[in-house]
Amino acid sequence: MTRAYAEEVIAARAVVRVENAQYIRESSNDTHPYRVRTALVRGTHDNVPDSDTFEAGWGSAACDYGFAKPEPGDIYALYYWRRADGSLAVWMALPIDEARLSDPRGDTLLRSSR
Repeated sequence: MTRAYAEEVIAARAVVRVENAQYIRESSNDTHPYRVRTALVRGTHDNVPDSDTFEAGWGSAACDYGFAKPEPGDIYALYYWRRADGSLAVWMALPIDEARLSDPRGDTLLRSSR
């Protein structure tokens, strides 16, 4: 994550509450993809959306976060990158405890999340 900050990949961050998480395909080999809908708790940029979605569970470390499907009410940190058109898109989603461990900024955005 330090490299992502240094290369300015991360354009904004948000702390969100999971509203809904559901599997979107049947399990196959090492995949069991799911989609998560979230609601904003707080963010670091004016354009961070009030609600957003991300997907995970697609398998292998190269294309998955490696965390179990969250439950409604779970708190996550979303990291956004900026698309060519200027809009924000979820680059990475981490459970808040994992974000606290791996985010080198360790700022107040991640400290208080309830």
